[in-house]
Amino acid sequence: MTLEHNGLVKHPHGAGVRPKVRVESFGVSGDYAGRGATGIESATEAIDHCFSRSVYRRDDVDIVIFCGVYRAGFVFEPAIAAMLAREAGITHDTAAAKRKSMFAFDVFNGATGFLSACSVAAQMISSGKAETALIVASESEGDLKDDSAKLRGIAETASAALLDRSSSEGPGFESFMFRNFLRYQHYFTSRLWVQPGRNEFHYESNGDISEAYLQAISETLPEFQARERFDLSKVSFILGPQLGNDFSRRLSKLLNVGSENLVDVGSENADLYTSSFSYALHYLEQNRLTKAGDLALTLSVGPGVQVGCATYRF
Repeated sequence: MTLEHNGLVKHPHGAGVRPKVRVESFGVSGDYAGRGATGIESATEAIDHCFSRSVYRRDDVDIVIFCGVYRAGFVFEPAIAAMLAREAGITHDTAAAKRKSMFAFDVFNGATGFLSACSVAAQMISSGKAETALIVASESEGDLKDDSAKLRGIAETASAALLDRSSSEGPGFESFMFRNFLRYQHYFTSRLWVQPGRNEFHYESNGDISEAYLQAISETLPEFQARERFDLSKVSFILGPQLGNDFSRRLSKLLNVGSENLVDVGSENADLYTSSFSYALHYLEQNRLTKAGDLALTLSVGPGVQVGCATYRF
């Protein structure tokens, strides 16, 4: 259930109750420079990486959520999550596993899709509806002939995160909030139409979308901080949108935080889009930067404009 008011979306957990759902393991598909792999292939690679680091088996997964946007052939039905579950061997084919149900569905919410999927999964796990959830994102220019996806700078990559229940004092997500800014909805638009034998996809920009993102963050974050009663001085890391080095510099200036606190995976001008969160976790782990108890603030932004915020305790 969600509550909406003036573009603000909050996820209620009851007085003083926080969902304790952690990222048990995560995976990425590797080099995001693009290797010609399809979205399904890259997503399967990320899932394989995720399970190679997990204590769970594939048939332990209760929920599979796919939140990618740029899909080969722009396929939306059947759900990509269901296709991935079978391709990655997550479907319950053994006699023992068939006694257990598995739910697969897609969440389509632009670049904020991964955080949205984590919020949905956290509510389902914390309410006892599921024990584990696999969140998957992949982006591929698919069968575009005019390289529109590359022109926008979307990195062709994939990521996955396996979520499970944590103890009340343990690591995990502590809160989520999403806010919509309809006044910016025309700053960035996309159009898709079908020509004989091919799809065409074009973008139109009527303003500085990065500036709109920053303005929306500046209006959302104070409300999130007031609601959750924390200040940035208590935050060890900020996992912002991985839109490239220039955006990270502008975000650092806006928040008045140093580069040691703002995670920038060094993607130059590549937009890691729905995989920003997983690549930020990957960066922190590779560099051994976190310790138990560290608090991270996660920010995601997408055209519309929507801002997603979450706090995560390591």
